[in-house]
Amino acid sequence: MIGLKPGLHYYSIRWLKPTAIDKIKFGQLLYNYSTHKLKTAASVTASEDISAKTEFEDLYLTVRRKEGRFYTDEQVSRLPEIDEIHPYFHEWQMRARSANRLISYLQKKNRPLSILEIGCGNGWLSAKMEEMDGALVTGMDANKPEIEQARRVFKNSSVRFIYNTFNPESFGNFVKFDVIVFAASFQYFPSARAIIDEAGKLLNAGGEIHILDTHFYDTEQAKLSAGRSKNYYTTMGVAEMAGHYFHHSLNCFDGYDHKAMFNPKNWLNRITKKDVFYWIRIGPTQTLPGREGFKKNQIKVSPTGGDLEGAL
Repeated sequence: MIGLKPGLHYYSIRWLKPTAIDKIKFGQLLYNYSTHKLKTAASVTASEDISAKTEFEDLYLTVRRKEGRFYTDEQVSRLPEIDEIHPYFHEWQMRARSANRLISYLQKKNRPLSILEIGCGNGWLSAKMEEMDGALVTGMDANKPEIEQARRVFKNSSVRFIYNTFNPESFGNFVKFDVIVFAASFQYFPSARAIIDEAGKLLNAGGEIHILDTHFYDTEQAKLSAGRSKNYYTTMGVAEMAGHYFHHSLNCFDGYDHKAMFNPKNWLNRITKKDVFYWIRIGPTQTLPGREGFKKNQIKVSPTGGDLEGAL
């Protein structure tokens, strides 16, 4: 096992080439802040086995099955590309464009990045981000079948897939990330502000949170959409799922240093009507996480996406 002194976190070695990083067990580098020992891959697996499925996981998997959103390994390996006859072909086209925009943005930083994707599902986006030069990617999800599929399909990549609900304390005090991504997962967290603050604890100074492939609403739209979702899940026979799907207002970003990197309500995007999801960047952090990490009360304008304030 590789020894790490207390205070030296996983990404202190991010200057190594990915081929070297790939040889290092992720479980060997998760620092247990309470015992000053490193968790092994075996201990992580053991904790997974004893964790009973949550109500959310059961409901989520039922909905996925009823909606026809389970994919074969071969399909997952090609995502976001999918056959034109697939019922979600147009949705995957949107997700392909949003993924390309994110990756293009991250590549322009011209440096190795440590990235955490929260709610990575079957892992396709984590695998795409791992292809960036020097990227170290971790994918986390509370959906065990899809995490197992991600591990199976992308076994030859260096992405580390973790089956767990998100809790920053699970990573200890010495594992931090440059970028945290929520892609089609932010709507499953009841409090937008709480999850932003929790995720912010895991950011390196100058780190960013990116939220994409999620609908955002004004206050009145959020109420109407919540009613439609309740009817949708009730008709499907999974009424309880409505209690786990949340309709966040754009106002949830008030007070954070944030920017609409892509705004579907920008006049040009309204005309093309190709993409319906916002892409929101929070940060970069100005100080250490947990110490007023996100500079407050600033709204920036994207030259291509439009300003968030104007979309309210």
